[in-house]
Amino acid sequence: MSNIVWRNVSNSEYETLWERFPTLRATANVCPTCNDTEYYVFEGEQNECDCDTQRGLRRHYLYANIGIRYHSLSFDDLYQEKDSLRLFLEDYIDNFDFNARYGRGVTFYGPLGTGKTFAQILILKSLIKRGYKGWFDSFSNVVSHYS
Repeated sequence: MSNIVWRNVSNSEYETLWERFPTLRATANVCPTCNDTEYYVFEGEQNECDCDTQRGLRRHYLYANIGIRYHSLSFDDLYQEKDSLRLFLEDYIDNFDFNARYGRGVTFYGPLGTGKTFAQILILKSLIKRGYKGWFDSFSNVVSHYS
């Protein structure tokens, strides 16, 4: 995980998290991956945990309004293989500086339960790991602010 280059979330910014997630304050300094055991099991294998990175990711994901249930999920949880959408999203993320400079975004549409929210969160999580700041909000919540 050494390729993560996130921005600094100040202590005052971090304190605002507890207003939105008051129940998490008690576990704020506990590693969300290994519960401070320094090891976790993935696909039947024991791995050493980078607790500082995991705590930092949780801090940034919460600050970006990404729900806890999405924190440990990845592209592999949405797509089992390299299908065309996954390849497109990975390319979009890899070329984000160019895409942002020229106003190129991604719009998702389709019926309920097809992974639109999940795909958006995967993009945001990837960008957070690259040092970008972002905010996740649902379409219905955004619309309610303008109604």
